[in-house]
Amino acid sequence: MMTRRTSETEQRDVVQLTKDLVGIPSTAKDGDEVYRFARDWLVERGLDARFQETESPFLEYQGFQNLLVSLGDGEGPRVMLNGHLDTVSAGEG
Repeated sequence: MMTRRTSETEQRDVVQLTKDLVGIPSTAKDGDEVYRFARDWLVERGLDARFQETESPFLEYQGFQNLLVSLGDGEGPRVMLNGHLDTVSAGEG
């Protein structure tokens, strides 16, 4: 297996991305901005990133979107990652 050392530029980019993401309000009700930021960031780097509308009678909030991201032509092995960017509001005390 080949390994590659991360450059200082890449390290700075990851730190800046983290700062940008943390600075965006992202509670479940107000998470659209962080998802738009993530989509735009990925598109700027050449990935196919788009939203998929979702509806479910089981969701407390309607209008959630999945952020789908593709890289490559679809040939060969595939990997699917699943996560979320929204957060829960801080509680009292």
